[in-house]
Amino acid sequence: MAKAGQKISVRCPHCGFEQLEPSLARSTYCRSCSEHFTIEQALRAAKSARPPTRVLSLEEVVAPVAPTAVPVDAPTLHDPSESPKVVAAQPPTTLSHLRLKFGQYFRGPNSLAVRCFDCGTEQDVTAAAQSATCRQCGSYIDLQNYKISGSFSRDIKTAGSLLVLARADLASAKVICGSATIYGKVRASLYCAGDVVVRYDGRIYGEVEGRHLHIEKGSSVDFMRPLRVTSADIEGKTDATIICEGPLIVRRTGHLSGKVVAKGFTVEKGGRFDGDLEIMPREGPGGPPRVVPISNVGPKIEMPPPRDNLG
Repeated sequence: MAKAGQKISVRCPHCGFEQLEPSLARSTYCRSCSEHFTIEQALRAAKSARPPTRVLSLEEVVAPVAPTAVPVDAPTLHDPSESPKVVAAQPPTTLSHLRLKFGQYFRGPNSLAVRCFDCGTEQDVTAAAQSATCRQCGSYIDLQNYKISGSFSRDIKTAGSLLVLARADLASAKVICGSATIYGKVRASLYCAGDVVVRYDGRIYGEVEGRHLHIEKGSSVDFMRPLRVTSADIEGKTDATIICEGPLIVRRTGHLSGKVVAKGFTVEKGGRFDGDLEIMPREGPGGPPRVVPISNVGPKIEMPPPRDNLG
């Protein structure tokens, strides 16, 4: 019985390259030609590629070898001034080799790019794949999409997507995913390589990191820990501390309270912002942020009108 951590030798059925794979893996990618194949296909191809054993007859064993005639009257003339020409071996021009060299141009609608969690190597896989193996370090990469509909307390580490439904409760210590859509309760630290979409009424207790944060219209969510994103789009009501490496926009239906540290900040007409704002310097992330009072932000910030004192 195969144990976790053991590795077996498999042969690519496309090019014949041998490589080590985890014994529990079901499919992988060839590190030579980048073609996808299952472990069962590799074992079946290796079994069929073995040449059958043939027993030689007595006549074949004792068959005389005909002597090779070498003419002596026609010597080969060689010009010492001519150096022998060395012809470099040309690699085969196949689709697999071209995809390996120019992968970004061969990426079709049925393929996606995933990054290894251990070494960070990026590679293309088919959209229907459930798992992959890093062609650089051989680590296992989970590609499954997770949909949480009830109580869930295990850690998640996948390059796929995460969907937390309205009545779900995600209470894991750490969740790593490709993208996340949150409609329910989240009590976990969430780290996304892609976008984070939130439409939820309540509190989110863990850390949130992602590429783009989108608070949908109709949301009323409070983030108890700071958010770190590349860009943000606020259409609902939220109270949070947001550290944004790019632009942050509060739409006309949005209401943002808390603290914002961003390189760009915009509040559309009808939107509202209450809190502290710090603008990052453009010369680099190493310097301290520049504090901008709300009164000096300009006409892009629309504050609520003062109430009349009727006594």
